[in-house]
Amino acid sequence: MSAQKSPKRKVTLLARVLGSNWFFSFVVVFFLFQTIWIALSNIYPMIFDEEYHLGIIDIYSHQISPFISTQPPEASFHGDITRYGSYLFHYVMSAPYALITNFTNDIHIIVILMRLICIGFVVAGLFVFRAFLIRSGLTKSLAHLSIAFFTLIPLVSFALSQVNYDSLAFLLTASIFYLAIRSIEKNDKQIFWVILLLSISSLASLVKFTTLPIAFSCVLFVFIILWRKNKTKTFEVLIKQAKKLPKAQLIIASLFFIFSLGMFTERYGVNMVQYRALEPKCDRIHSEESCIDYTVWRRDTSWKQSNDAKNLQRDNPIEYTTRYWAPHIFNDFFVTASFVYDKNMPLEI
Repeated sequence: MSAQKSPKRKVTLLARVLGSNWFFSFVVVFFLFQTIWIALSNIYPMIFDEEYHLGIIDIYSHQISPFISTQPPEASFHGDITRYGSYLFHYVMSAPYALITNFTNDIHIIVILMRLICIGFVVAGLFVFRAFLIRSGLTKSLAHLSIAFFTLIPLVSFALSQVNYDSLAFLLTASIFYLAIRSIEKNDKQIFWVILLLSISSLASLVKFTTLPIAFSCVLFVFIILWRKNKTKTFEVLIKQAKKLPKAQLIIASLFFIFSLGMFTERYGVNMVQYRALEPKCDRIHSEESCIDYTVWRRDTSWKQSNDAKNLQRDNPIEYTTRYWAPHIFNDFFVTASFVYDKNMPLEI
């Protein structure tokens, strides 16, 4: 009888350990230990732009609307905050910020609590990424190991331990990947997942502008797969599925989509019509005297002037990728401290 049984796949002890829920829990707890330790022990502002983000959050905490029509003069340090695309994180975080500041004005307590909320976004993102990796075909051991390696990159624990829109962008990017996988699975609720994918993609691009190409690629991928399966009947199939959904589910998903698309259009649609750019530069909206206080605009303008003076061309995508982008990304894997800009320091391109 034993000879007639099909042989079972042998699973090594290491694979079983890596694929266990205990190992993933250990990865999450260890990541929490790292990030909370940094959040509690690091100075404010931390690396990169924590002060920038907290400043905009403070501005939003004094209003109910997510839209700022008139920028106060004291906000010039933040560049343009009236038409910039990456504002949703600041608006969302303004609610807990307002609640916290009702009880304390101690900047240390405020910053630590805000950092802990951001860490919560990241931890939630780890769980969503795990779900995505497993649904995409990876074994649990490979999924857990991939996430473990990611959390051990020095820059990850440092950057995601501070008040930064990358935390919420991380969670929403994971959600986009997960929803994209659900949208192409064979079931009669593909339309539901497609609606959620389009909605979350719209909102994610308002959290951080650079998620826009990721979202666009995932949406395009989904519709290519659906088109290959159903050809010209793709939209007909999706409409039929929509009719079969529970009414409450369809109404809620549709309202969420309309809201998300409206928010997306208000920002990027209007920007394209009014400024011919998704993310217009600060000096397209405000005076140069105001924009000079914004570090990013000042840096970019100085670099451009320096490049123009040297007759240096950086329009070649291959040259830019190999000489500038790739080395910069590689170095970021090992960054553990911030760069302090010195006005007397000569600019190096």
